[in-house]
Amino acid sequence: MKGLLNLIRVHRWRLDEKRRELVELELLAEDLVNQGRQLEINLKDEQALARTDVESGFTYGGYARSVIERREKLADSLDQIGERISTANDEVQELFREVKSYEILQETSERKAEEKEARMEQETLDELGGEVFRRRRKAV
Repeated sequence: MKGLLNLIRVHRWRLDEKRRELVELELLAEDLVNQGRQLEINLKDEQALARTDVESGFTYGGYARSVIERREKLADSLDQIGERISTANDEVQELFREVKSYEILQETSERKAEEKEARMEQETLDELGGEVFRRRRKAV
């Protein structure tokens, strides 16, 4: 019984660790999305500046190329993080199923132990009741 409780505790710990990892990955993905949004805002600002300032217009081409490269890197990073999130999510689900099965096993074991104890107690009470009945019968 104690071994099963330790097993449940260890699996819950692993589940919590995997959930933390999943949250970190999701935060990282959200950060990458925010970086992409900020990149687009900066690009629009730079485009507006290039339209109004001739000198900025000459350097805009190099800036635009760097933005394109950065977009591609962000997209690749998001794809990789998405795959890792999917894998981590699958692992969390599997660990949750394992923990749940051990908890159900523990509950079943405890219920059977309680039923056995109740049965033994009832048998003891039945024996006492039978003994009292026999003594009363002899006394009469």
